[in-house]
Amino acid sequence: MDVGAGLRLVENAVVSESFVDQKANALAGAVYDGAGLLVTESRRPDFGVWTYRDEARIVPAAGGERMAQGLFLGHFFSHFGHFLTETLPQLIYAVEHDLPLIWHPWPHTGAVEHVVRIPHVRFMLDAFGVADERIRFCGPSVSVDTLFLAPRFIPSEGRRSALPLRKVFERVVRHARMAGSPAAERVYFSRRRFAGRARLVENEQDVEQEFASRGFSIVYPETLGIGEQVAIAAAATDIAGIDGSALHLAACMKPKGRCFVVTTRGKHSGIGGWNELCDIDTIWLDHAKTWSEQGSLHASIDIGKLSASLDERVPSVG
Repeated sequence: MDVGAGLRLVENAVVSESFVDQKANALAGAVYDGAGLLVTESRRPDFGVWTYRDEARIVPAAGGERMAQGLFLGHFFSHFGHFLTETLPQLIYAVEHDLPLIWHPWPHTGAVEHVVRIPHVRFMLDAFGVADERIRFCGPSVSVDTLFLAPRFIPSEGRRSALPLRKVFERVVRHARMAGSPAAERVYFSRRRFAGRARLVENEQDVEQEFASRGFSIVYPETLGIGEQVAIAAAATDIAGIDGSALHLAACMKPKGRCFVVTTRGKHSGIGGWNELCDIDTIWLDHAKTWSEQGSLHASIDIGKLSASLDERVPSVG
């Protein structure tokens, strides 16, 4: 079989058990070659905060599960934002190579039969034609006679990826065309009605009104299907919102679209780097006062400063 561009062939490989300690920012779980040596590029990027706990060398155990062949794609996330930025891009290799797909499940992802029912996961798997039976979550270590290792995608600022991210999202957009959502050139994705948010912007309704006065349609993503969200993003030239997972849908826009980020955490590589890779312009609107309350981050946006920043780029209408 042709290894294909970017793939690494590892014979008599072992995919070790995944371990994640989110409190200590420590993780383990990687690919080892036939000599028991760690294949370092199989690990999740450390993003400057994670500590690896992988052994440099292992002695493959006798017995245990064995597969004839497989394609290792890294970590599988159910969380919307991490799924879009880390799991979804790897699916392009699932299209190009018809092999069992081996993943390390991130904590709380759940079993395969459950995670594939999550709406955004189901939509994306269907977009790439990935059948459920191809997905294999690696719990205990598994031996693989012929393993193909895909490059890990790194959605960080200033780090270019060989993976054609535009190609990934063109496929996603084509799959969403059936949604038939009304098109708007300017869209504000609101977090105000999202009950599970860890960050609360106490005056987001005022922020919405400021953007609405400049011709932005206000969209509440949790009230829409993922196909509708993608279709809305694909039709927009300007997307705005509080920094969060929904803004990663800016990748569905055409190149040179604008993403207005009302940030509560300052400029950060999560969104900035992602947009850079997607050829989307990021406009940072850093006018938040933040504080912690009962374990959650609260913020209030200075509407006067926000309005002044927007005057330079988006005039009011009417």
